[in-house]
Amino acid sequence: MSLIVLEGANATGKSWLAAKLADVYGAVVFHQTYRFRNQIFNYHTAVLRRALELSKFKLVVLDRLWMTEEVYAHVYRGGTPWPHQGRFVERVLAKAHALTVVCVSSDDSHLRERYLKTRAHRTDADAGKNLEVNRRYMELMHQSGPINRDTYFDDLVVGHGTFTRTYRGLMFYEIGDDYHKVTDWFDPLDAPLLLGNDNLLGDIRAAEYLMVGDRVNTEHGWCWPFYEYGNCSLWLAERLHEVMFDEAKAAWTNANDKPDAIGILRASGRLGQMKVVALGNAALRTLEKQHVQVHALLPHPQFGRRFQHGGKAYQDRLALL
Repeated sequence: MSLIVLEGANATGKSWLAAKLADVYGAVVFHQTYRFRNQIFNYHTAVLRRALELSKFKLVVLDRLWMTEEVYAHVYRGGTPWPHQGRFVERVLAKAHALTVVCVSSDDSHLRERYLKTRAHRTDADAGKNLEVNRRYMELMHQSGPINRDTYFDDLVVGHGTFTRTYRGLMFYEIGDDYHKVTDWFDPLDAPLLLGNDNLLGDIRAAEYLMVGDRVNTEHGWCWPFYEYGNCSLWLAERLHEVMFDEAKAAWTNANDKPDAIGILRASGRLGQMKVVALGNAALRTLEKQHVQVHALLPHPQFGRRFQHGGKAYQDRLALL
């Protein structure tokens, strides 16, 4: 089936839209309230795992995810402790061919009125800050914003068209729009091919590069490839942010983990259409044994993290891909 993520400021119609999708399509709705303050990344990861399993059989709607953490933290708390989590989460959403619907209002007066009407009973209601949240989402819509950019959300705002150019992963929904506008963007998924393989992230239909590492570090428990808010995965995400690498260009796997994603990609015909980047010699050796043509070899990010300090040389090589 499908997976939809709803983002946006309060009073922009997210709850109404979620309820409509549940009523008409029998969607399962998860509402991510702000909890587990010190474990947001793990919380969102757990929600994603559950959503992917359910989305094999029915429509799943996630009411808020990583964008909410980034935007609300920017407005209310001066920033998020997880500025790059969007890069990781988007790899999973791309794998699921998920649709992110950003609910916005272009009428500040209307939004303020709606907000105060629905939040009048709350002592912490702040219509001004809610308008600021909405404006930040509007910056994404118009791909324009402030110069200081510290997060993956900011990478999207810059304007390289990450989603809209390569796959239909993002749309904007204005208060009062027909909900069918959202369902027109449904993207049926070949669930057995993608969702059943934990050793693969990204949208293989659109990816220009296949980034291939060695294996998941089992010391840190279960993990998708290069999906961990720490160690070499985070270090690599930071380097990708520095060069504003477009996540929609890449799929991710490990050469020496199971299930074998290389074989699946070869059978699908997509392997030959992507430039394979080996991240480290262990990945390179396995790819050579599988007779995979390698476009580029980069040091494993663990090597870069330990020995390249700031990572400028590594960033320069990433920028050349």
